[in-house]
Amino acid sequence: DSFWLLFCYRRILKNQEIESIDTQASINFLRTSGLIVSEHDRFRVHNPIYQSIFNEEWIEHNIVFLRPYSQKLLNWIDSQCQDNTQLLNKSETQDAILWMQENHINPAKLENKFLAYSMEL
Repeated sequence: DSFWLLFCYRRILKNQEIESIDTQASINFLRTSGLIVSEHDRFRVHNPIYQSIFNEEWIEHNIVFLRPYSQKLLNWIDSQCQDNTQLLNKSETQDAILWMQENHINPAKLENKFLAYSMEL
């Protein structure tokens, strides 16, 4: 899933922890493609040229096109899942679920949590 691939890369660029087991496939892809390396149980961008091209601005610009609700999901995750103002309303949640079904998206645990909390509003 391109969203979670860019999400992982975004976290690595920001030197943040990657906590979800759902991201293991993305981490493996980034490692085997040579974009990142692991050092002392932490990940970093392998080549400064990659980092200058695929920088935070590029990531932020492109990741929002991968889900209709990407920005709210990212803001919610960045708040450590605390900013409930980023949750979707009932209509947006229904649209998100329909969009995932139509696009054959299997949501990660964190995304399911976001949608479940949104449904509780």
